[in-house]
Amino acid sequence: MSSMQRPINSGFTAASTTSDVIAGISLVGKVAIVTGGYSRLGLDTARTLAPAGC
Repeated sequence: MSSMQRPINSGFTAASTTSDVIAGISLVGKVAIVTGGYSRLGLDTARTLAPAGC
């Protein structure tokens, strides 16, 4: 069984970075749990969330 996939038109592309996605968003006082924070996507995510206040 297959399902049709449709773009969600988020304005982001495959070239978008985590910094692009979080630009203008304040996470002061928020808590995030990031798995895989030692390398790759998890590390990049943690490096982006911390300066945003998370």
